[in-house]
Order: sequence, then C-alpha cells, then structure tokens
Amino acid sequence: MSYFFDNHLALAQGEETLCTAWSNTDFNMILAVATNAPKIIFVQEEGNILPNFQIVRGRTKAVALKWHPVLQALAIGWEDGVITLWNEDERLTREEKVLHKAAITIITFSNDGSRMVTGDAKGTIGVWRTQRGLSPVCSYNKDGAVTNVVFCSLQINQDPTQPPNPDQTNSLFFFGGTSGSVCLADDLKNCSEVCKVPGSVKTILFYEKENSVIIITSHLLLVQFKLNLSEKLVPDRKVKLAVAGNPDYLSTIWAGTGLLATVSGENMIRMFNIEQDENYVLTLAESAFQGLLFQDKIVSIAYNSRRRILSGGTKNGYIVMWRCKQMSTESPSSSEGWDARSPMKTSLGLPVTKLQWGGGQQQILSAMYQQGVTILNHTILKKKMKDNFKMMQISNKAVEVRLKNEASPNTDYQIIMTLGMNIKGIDCCKSYTLFWNGKFAQIYDVQGQKGPQLAGNFESHASVMALTEDSVIQNEEGNKIQVCSFAGEVKQVIPMAESEGEVTLMDVKGRYMAVVTQNNMIKIFDISRRQYKQIGVTRKFELKQGEAIGEIKDIQLNCEGKKLCILADQTPLPSVRIPDTRFYIYDVDMDNFMEMEVSPNRVPIECFWDQSDPRLLAIETEYIKDITPAAVTAEIKGGAGKAEETKIGDVTTHPDDVRKKEDDFTGKTLETFFVTTDYKVKRQDTIKFEEGDETLLGLHVPFFYFMGRQIDENEEENDDNGLVKPATQNNQSNMIILRRPMKDFLGLENVDDATKKAIMNFSFYLTVGNMDEAYNSVRNIKNNTVWQNMAQMCVKTKRLDVAQVCLGNMRFARGARVVRETEKERELEAKLAMVAIQLNMIDDAKELYRECGRYDLLCKLHQSCGEFEEAIEVSEKYNRINLKNTHFTMAKHYESIGSIDDAIKHYIQSETHRTEVPRMLCALSLFDRLQQFVQTQKEPELYKWWAQYLEAQGIIQEALGFYRLANDFGSVVRLLCANSDLVSALKLALETSDPQACFHLARHYEQQGNIRDAIVYYSKSQRLHHAIRLAKECNYDQEVMTMSLISSKPIMVQSAAYFERKGKFDKAVSLYMRGGNKKKAMDLAMRHNIPIDDFPTETTADNPDDHETLQSSVQFLLQNKQYEKAVEVMVQLGNFKEALELAERHNFSLKEEFAMKLVPPMPSNANDVVRNKERKDICLRLAKLSKKQGDFKLGAKLYTQANEKLKGMRCLLKSGDVKAVIGFAQNARQPEVFVLAGNFLQNQNWHNDPEIMKTIISFYQKAKSFESLANFYDACAQVEIDEYRDYEKALGAMKEAQRQLEKATTSQNKDMKMRLMTDRISMIEKFVRAREAFSQGDTNTMVTLCDQLINTPGVEEAIRLGDVFAQLVEFFNSNRQFQQAYTYIEKMRKKNIIITPYLDPSLVEGVYNAVGQPVPGKQAKFNDGIDEDINEEF
Repeated sequence: MSYFFDNHLALAQGEETLCTAWSNTDFNMILAVATNAPKIIFVQEEGNILPNFQIVRGRTKAVALKWHPVLQALAIGWEDGVITLWNEDERLTREEKVLHKAAITIITFSNDGSRMVTGDAKGTIGVWRTQRGLSPVCSYNKDGAVTNVVFCSLQINQDPTQPPNPDQTNSLFFFGGTSGSVCLADDLKNCSEVCKVPGSVKTILFYEKENSVIIITSHLLLVQFKLNLSEKLVPDRKVKLAVAGNPDYLSTIWAGTGLLATVSGENMIRMFNIEQDENYVLTLAESAFQGLLFQDKIVSIAYNSRRRILSGGTKNGYIVMWRCKQMSTESPSSSEGWDARSPMKTSLGLPVTKLQWGGGQQQILSAMYQQGVTILNHTILKKKMKDNFKMMQISNKAVEVRLKNEASPNTDYQIIMTLGMNIKGIDCCKSYTLFWNGKFAQIYDVQGQKGPQLAGNFESHASVMALTEDSVIQNEEGNKIQVCSFAGEVKQVIPMAESEGEVTLMDVKGRYMAVVTQNNMIKIFDISRRQYKQIGVTRKFELKQGEAIGEIKDIQLNCEGKKLCILADQTPLPSVRIPDTRFYIYDVDMDNFMEMEVSPNRVPIECFWDQSDPRLLAIETEYIKDITPAAVTAEIKGGAGKAEETKIGDVTTHPDDVRKKEDDFTGKTLETFFVTTDYKVKRQDTIKFEEGDETLLGLHVPFFYFMGRQIDENEEENDDNGLVKPATQNNQSNMIILRRPMKDFLGLENVDDATKKAIMNFSFYLTVGNMDEAYNSVRNIKNNTVWQNMAQMCVKTKRLDVAQVCLGNMRFARGARVVRETEKERELEAKLAMVAIQLNMIDDAKELYRECGRYDLLCKLHQSCGEFEEAIEVSEKYNRINLKNTHFTMAKHYESIGSIDDAIKHYIQSETHRTEVPRMLCALSLFDRLQQFVQTQKEPELYKWWAQYLEAQGIIQEALGFYRLANDFGSVVRLLCANSDLVSALKLALETSDPQACFHLARHYEQQGNIRDAIVYYSKSQRLHHAIRLAKECNYDQEVMTMSLISSKPIMVQSAAYFERKGKFDKAVSLYMRGGNKKKAMDLAMRHNIPIDDFPTETTADNPDDHETLQSSVQFLLQNKQYEKAVEVMVQLGNFKEALELAERHNFSLKEEFAMKLVPPMPSNANDVVRNKERKDICLRLAKLSKKQGDFKLGAKLYTQANEKLKGMRCLLKSGDVKAVIGFAQNARQPEVFVLAGNFLQNQNWHNDPEIMKTIISFYQKAKSFESLANFYDACAQVEIDEYRDYEKALGAMKEAQRQLEKATTSQNKDMKMRLMTDRISMIEKFVRAREAFSQGDTNTMVTLCDQLINTPGVEEAIRLGDVFAQLVEFFNSNRQFQQAYTYIEKMRKKNIIITPYLDPSLVEGVYNAVGQPVPGKQAKFNDGIDEDINEEF
C-alpha cells in the first residue's frame, strides 16, 4: 500500500521559481531551487528549507542548475555567464568566468561525470573537466542561443586497430539551438555540423540502439539521422508531427526503448514508436481521471525509467500518471499498454511548468510552477505484525499501534504515535517499537494502557534497521552491519566483503536474521547469542549455472528461521525493473532455492509467513495484464493459463501445482501455500480481496488480518492504486483492521490449540495428497463443525473420496446421498460442486462449474439462488442453448412478484411472448395494456391473436384491420363474405392469391350455388378434393380428369373408379396406372384393348399382385408393339437377358440410364460364378452395342463394369475426349491402360499444354514404361530444336531420355539405342558449348566447334545443320567478314539446305552484294536456295 505525500514549498510574496534540480543520492535527497530573489535554496524531501544553507551572488540570478551524477556537487549557471561548481560537503564554490559572456541556457554532464558542457544565449559552447574542480577544456562559437545538449557514445578520430578510449567516448556530444544548426563535437576542438533544420531546435535525443540522433524542430518536424562518420549524413526519417496546441509547450522525451512522448499544450500525450513506426495518444479522458480533466491541457512531462511511470503536468495544476503494463523491455505499441492512475492536484492549482523525478530509485517527484514547488514523495506505508504488535503507518509522521489486550482477547489497545520525523522504517519486538528516518532512530516501550515510553534515541544514517529485544541492528557505510544498544552504543560490527555490497534488506524472526546485500548476496545469522554468528555460507541469488534470477526487493523469514521467502524484479536492463510473476524460497538447511509462479498475469507484491505455523505462506498479488505480442499469442494458443515444469537446483514444481488462471477477476488476491523441504511448494487456496480491503497486515492461525481504510461520506472516492494521501483527524486514524477467519476455520475460531494443529495438519496433508496422514490427523476429533470444515477443505482440494468420509463423520445423510448421486456426472468438478452446494459453499460450487465447463449446471445454480442476471450473463457467453429457457424462468419469477414490465421484457427475450404475454395480461384483465403491447410488437401472430379476441367480442371492423396487419387474408375474406361484401372478398382473393382466402370464397360460392366459380377457387386454394367432388356432382368430366391428374394417388384411384362406372375406360386406365393400381389398370386395358402410353417405369414393391401384373403386361405391350416399355418392364422383373435380346433385335438407341438398368445388380455372394458370368456377358454385349452406336464413353463404362478396363480404354480412345481418357486411366490404375493413355496423349497438342505433358510423364512412370518415356523425352527435345531452336532445353530432355532408357529392362537393341542417343547428346552438347562460347566472347572456340559439327557425319540426326551455318554466317556478317559469310552460305546451298528458315533474305542479299556476287534465285525471292533446272515430260 503506497501513497504520494505532497509537501508544498511556498515562496515569499512576489518571489518566483526559476529552475530546480534533484541531488543524485538515494537517501535524504535535496532539491536545489533557484528563485528571482535572487538566491538558491535547498529543500529536503519533506518540503523543509535547510536553514543557513543557501547561495547568493549579489543581484545576479541563477538560470541553470545541474547536479553532478557522481559527486555531491551542484553546477550553477548565472545570467551573467558565470559557471559555479558548489560542493555540498565542503560548502565551497568555484567560479569560472572565462568562457561565457551571456546568460547560461543549459548545463549537461556526461554519464560518468568526467565532462560537463555548458551553453549560453549567444551560442557559445563550453567543455569542462570536473574530476578535480572545474577547468575549461575548449569552447565553440555558433549562431543563436544553445538550448539542447546531449552526450552520445560515438567514436571519432580514433585508430580502428586500437581499443576504444572511454575518455574520448564520453566527450562526444550533440548540441543545437535557435539557429536550427545541429553539431557533433568533442573536447579535442573537433566540431562539425551534422545538419541544418528549418526553425529552431526544440529537442535533440540520441538513440543509442540505432546509433542515430533525433531532432524535433519548432516547425513540428522530426528528423532522424543514422550516424556514419565515413559517409555523408542524410536523413533516415523525416516526419511532420501531427501536433496541435501551443509550440511554447512543445517538449519531447524518451518514454521507453524507441518510444517518444510529446506534449504541446493539448489534452493528450502523443506517443511515437520509432522502431515500429506506430503512433497513439494517451488522453485526459481516461476513466481513472474521473472526468476532472476534460478541459485541461498537459504542459510538462517526465518519465521514470526505473518504475516505468510517465507523468504529465497540466495547466490547471494537476499531475497525471500512466504506468507501463508491459511485462518486457519492449515499449507499448498502443494505449492499452499503459494504466492511468488517479490525478493529484497541487496546492495552488497553477500551471506545472516542469516535472522532475529525483533520486537513484526515482521515488520522488518535484512539480515546479511560478510561485513555488510541490514535492511528491512516493512512500510505501510501513506495516508490521509481530509478537503482540500490529503497526500501521497512517501518515508520513504517524503510526497506529495495536497491542493485544490480554484482558479481552478479541480487542486491542489502539495507540496513535506521532513522531517528529518522516518515518522511513518501522520494526517491533516483544514490547518495543523502532522508528527511523535515515537521520535518527527512536525506540519506544509500549505496554498496554501505559502508552509509549521513549526507550532510546540516537543519531543514525542507516537506511535498513531491525529490532531485537535488547539491540538495534543497522547497516553502516563501508559494507558493515552494526549491532547497537538502544542508546546507539555499538556492541558488534559485522563486516561484509566488498564484492557483496551494502546491506539493502534485513529481517529478524526469533533467533535468526536474514540479510540481503546490494549484489543479491544472502546471509543467515544466528542472533541468539551475544555475538552474532553466520549460519552456513553466503549464498548468491542465482541458479547453479551462475545465471542471475533477478534483483531481490523483499524478504521474509518464517517463524522457525529455516525458510526465506524472496520477492524479486527482473532486470533485463540496468535501469528497468519488471515485476516477476514468481516468488522464491531459500531453504536454509538444504541451501537451495525453490520457485513458484503465482499466475502469468499476477505479480507478488508482498509475502507473509504465519506467526505460529512455519509451513504456511501467504502471497499478496495484484493483476497485471501482459499485452506484449508474445503473451497474446501464447494466450490465444491456450498456453497462457498453463505452467510448465520448472527446475531450480534439485527442486521441481509441477504444472498440477499451478491453479487455473482467473481472467474475470482483476483485483488483489491472497494466495496461500504450504512450504516444506520434503514436499516443496504446494498451493493451498486463493482468497479474493473484498471491497474495502487494501492490503494484508499478517496472518496468525486461525485468522487473516487485513488493513482497510474508512472513507467519509464527503470524501472523494479514490482509486485503489494508492495515489492519494491518507488522512488523520483529531489524532484519530481512518485505518481499520479486519480480522477474518481462514476458510478452514469458519465456525472454529475459538477451538483449542490441539484442534488448530490437527486442522492445519489435515489441510497440509490434504494439499500434498497424503490421505492416510490427513485422516490420522483428525480421526480422534468428535466435533461436527470440524468435520464440516474438513469436508469443505476436501472440496477445495478436489478429494471427493475424503469428503465422503467427512460427511459420514458429520452424520450428514443428505450430503452422503448427494455424493452417491453424483456418480452420474462425468466431471469430477461437477460432482464436487454438488457436494459444495450441500455444504453451503455456493461460491466454490460456481467456480467448480466454471472450471469444468458445466455452464448449464452453473446457470441452474444461479437461478436457484435468485441470481437471474448472473444466470443470463453465463447463458449469453457460454450456454446459449439454455438462454431462452433462462429468460423464460426469469420472466416467470417477475410475473410471480408482480413486476409486469420485467416479465414482458424477458418473455420477449425467451421468444414465448406471443402466447405468454397475452395469457398473463388477460389473466390480470389488463386489456388496454395488451392492445398496446400488440401494437408495439407489430408481429403477425400477436395481431392475429388480438383480431380473434376482437371478433369474439363482436368488434368486426377492428378485427378486420388486425387480420389485415397479420396478413391473415383467409379470415378477412371469411368476415367479408359473412358481411355479404362479396366484391371486396373477390378483389382481395385475386390480389393476394392466398389459399385460405380462396377456400373461404369457394365455400361461399358453393353455398350460393355458383358451382363453376366454386370449383375454380377450390382449385386455387389447393383443396382439389372439394373441386373434384363438385365436378363429379355436376358431371364436369373434363374438370374431373384435369384436377385428378395433379392430385394425390388416392384421389386418382377414386376418379378412375368414377370414369370406369361411366364407361370411359381410357381415362380410368390412365388414372388407375398413375394412382398405383396397376393390376386394375392392366385388366381394363387388356379387356378393352387400350394402349398404355404412360406406363410407369419405377420399381414397385415386391408383392405377388404387382409381379403377376407386370408379367401379363409384357405380352400386352409386345402385342401393341410398345417394345421399349416392354424392355423396361422386363428389367423390373429381372429378365435381363430377354430385355437385352429384345433391345438388340429392335436396335434400341441406348442411353446411359437405360443401359444401366439392363445391367443386373452385383450378386450378394461374390463367389457366385454363374451370376457373375451372366452379368459380365450382359455388360460386354451392351458395351459392344454402345460401341456400335457410337457412344464410346458408355461403352467404356460398360467394359469397366465387366472388369475389362483395357477394352474400355481402347473404346474410350475412339471418342477423342482427352479429359475422359485421363480420368479413366487414373481410375483404372493398370500399366497397360497408362501406356495406352500416354500414347493417345502424345497425339494431342501436348507441346502447347504443360498439363498434358506432365500427365504423359506421370502415366509412363506409373506404368514403368521407361522406354516409352525415353521416346517421349526424345520427342520433346526434337520439338525444342525444330520449333524453338532451344538447344539447351533439348539437351536436358535428351539427357533425361537417356536416364529413362537406362532404366528400361525389356527394351530390344538397348545397347544400340543407348549408343545412338549418346552420340546425339554429344553433338548437341558441342553446339551448346559453341553458343555459350559466342555469348562469352570466345568467337574462335565457337567457329572451331561449328566447323567440327559441319564436318561430322550424321550430324543432322542430332541437330539442324542449318542452325550451325546460321550461327557462323550471322557472326561473320556482324564482323563485316563477308567473304567468310559468303563461303558458308555456298556450303549450305551445296548441302541442299533450305536457307530461308535459317537466314533472313536481306542478310543473304547483303552478303552477296558485299562480295560482288549475284544473288541466286532472286527472281524466285530466294524461296528454296536450290538452283537447278526442272524438265517437264509430257
């Protein structure tokens, strides 16, 4: 629990603040403040001005202040150009006046303090050494005032073979100002201008990661230069900033790695991520700011790099803060990575012109404004629970002490102790209390009603102290621990090694003391004797491999002094601290570390051991959502809620020990663990902080002691982040202590110590899974309440079997029955939840249902508890199948309590409102409300319901209106006909064609005797039986036949009987046949010799009547020459041979559907040889018939049915369908079929279709027909030569052909083919080499190789000789060697090579003209290049 205590420094009337600077110490920091008095005063962190401690130089004002980063020295710049270095220890000043003649504008130190750079208003830059006083080194003069100086880590003018010179590195700096010029300089009089920007330079920042400088100008231009001293600098990035506001307030700082934060008098901070090139804003509209700052503007900014807090000062005097939530060194890429804190207002509410974090730990913030300074000290309120004391710091100078009242065990003495110092630490032991502030230490004896009595008071500069019953232990400069008496007399000095560093943490428990040093070294001491003695060896907080675990920030010893709990921060960078989600246990006896992760999104903030049980540890945690990309990805994949097995030394923590993450709770939690050497660290329970709880004070079985704060009604409600000041009035504390029993001790708060021990042992063994020891711990207890609590523990540890034993010992019959009934549930958590309900552990039951995903049962539980809103929320998120049912149950609940509006709302959401709301409102006689509901909902069902109600009440006209709104046109027509408004009824029926409307109109026409119209409208209403009935009564046979054909089969049979009675047998036969009565239809047809044109072809049920009917119908169909019908009937009868013979005899045109009907089905017995042979013969005969009729695809399919795939392929090839052939081959998967398909595809346009080429290669490879594949590659090579003259691709194809031919095992004359192919490859390779030589400029090699090819016998079998001649002719022609070109053209003519395909006629003509020879065959346009006479003989 931490607060910012504000201390205001008020100046005299008319006095104004000019500048401020914090000292570099971590303890007892001092703020130097320069005013226009003129003077420099020094202010303590409490806001007190140090008396007799100020600097004055007459009437000259100090305009720049800067503390040395290492020494206790303050550099002061005056308005007359004088530089002063003031030493705090000696209180002496050294002045230098040689360099500057104008007001100093800036002072900057290097990181190690070896160099100081100053700038003034006239552009003079001074470089100083500060190791021994103040001595100038060099100076530079530029135009304009110098406003920005920043040191960097570049190397210049240095031999690269030599190691870096740190002294030279620290002297490099950039500077710029109002002239817009930015320069890089050092202390060796080297200065060069880096760039010139428009306007003045507002900010210069050095980005060490990218070795670049970032410049921001008054024209809102961001320029970034990546520095490379060997090349000319050019801007790497130039961006126009989208910034509004007042340019006078423009300020930019680093807010993380590569993250810039800019303010300019707007209501936001603009963030720009240099690395990711992304920007976003942090606005004053955050909910944490409580709507106080909507109209305010941010005018100053500061960043705490250690605590990762970004702070801003506003125009109305508020200080706002954002804390980085990122759990890595990466800077946030969006505003979600920042958590806004409650705003704080300075005393006077004036504009905050400057914010500055101070101290090495950066725990103090100063806010400067015109009339003064406000110091905000971030203080973690101290607390202590030890022995009989409960101590709470309630303000910076007051502590509330609670002392146990022995006379009344349930009450405490309450004492408010106000001290005359700002408290930095507290401790207690026995009856004594200790307070210190880094200057003094005070010890008080506090005993009951006597009040505190001062027992000791001495001066001490220690930052860490501890109290024993007779001594004070403190750290001392020089890496020592002092043991002092209460009067401050040193009794013992314990030296520390220099490598260990100073003592930073100390904890005393009983006879043991734990100490942690600056370098994370851990020491354990036995302090029971007069001389303290170290136990064991000093242990480094690291793994065995030497890998550091982190930086220790808190320690706590258990009551036995054998286990040390350690909380740490991760330190990926020296200046950055990231909270660790784990805590560590140092086992003193085993000298090793144990580790436990609380949760991936929970950070331990404090640790507490129980006062009596050394095994019980409590960890207070807070929720921090990690939004780094890696964490988000892990959470999406489901890994964020799972812990991996981790080993440190010999200790292992298993994933089963890690509780499932709770995403829905973002408040504080208290995690309890059992820690032992044998069982390591085991999680026991999780307790959520309740409203009003601020932190845990301590625990002592059987109670937890929480601290809370009373909030007055008039006090503003503050956020729980602690950024407010706690108040005390009239010496009364507003802090309260809330004592809550542990869950294991609910109802058992006053049991004896033996029972307490038994319960704790039961809980421990239950947690570690040792059921035998758990039962042995409590088997002698007879108290039902104890057994009930243990049953509750069993629910928490998920031990249903032990819970059953506990319920039995409770004699809780209903609970035992529930345990037996839970066997039907699959999930263990669901079973435990049912037991938890019986034990009144409703919250635990809910958590168990959530854990196992039984949201249906969780929803029922919420409903049973009357938590309908929660039930609906669960249903909406996880159990939408029961969402409507939940709304319905809730509506019933509201109806029962008379909440009509809520009931209607949830009936609507359950979609039962169409019946339930009218029922409910009618029962309540709320008819006006019902009408309003109907008109509001505008639903047809409700309109119809209301219309029926109105009709029943006799309100016909209104009923008609609502029937129309419900689109119930049938009811409208019915009422219109009843009112004799036939015209309107007819018009409505015609317009809407509504079946119901037509039906009511038809009934009206029938009643009036208008039969024709009645039949028409009965037909339109699809009531055909009524229309046919009327048509029969009136002997309208045509209408009867027409409507029967579109009606159902029973009506067809009735109409057929009607026509049979009237002697119209043709119509009767047709209707009987369509109605399914084939026997009757055939009897009538044969008796009266009526052809059956619409004989049905579908297969009927296998019954004797149908079979007999079909047999007789075959002869009848044949007599009437209806052969195709007869064939179909034969197929239905299974007479496939006769059907096929009939089809062949009459040469029916086979269609696929018809042909497949002729194929008998596969026999049920696969070994039935006779039926299989019969089926195959029929398939072959059908295939031949299809092939004869030209349907090759059907033939192939039928051959396939006969298992003759090769014949099927041959048949399919005749169709010429490429896709069908490819598909057939892929399905057949036979080598012979693949070869046939490949051969067929070679006759297609494969050289223009790569897919066909791939398919050919694939088919040959699958068939292992390597010789065919080699021939195909040979053909490919020839195509490349003939069509594209691409000899390189041809060579590759020929080599592939050779490889395939080598694989062939059945090839005839393989050796001869291989020899010929090798010769061809050799010739092609030689021509390819010749072309490559020509492209590389080696023309002699090209000519030689081409001449060799021309003179090689049989070369034309491998390459086109014309290409060789063309290569030579074109080469000689391009080199103007026309005689050689002429010679080769003549050789072409002698070899009878057609010239035109190889050489351009104009080129040939040019060659002949150049050598003075006539062009042969010019009149024939040199078509063939052959000059010979052709004699014609008749």
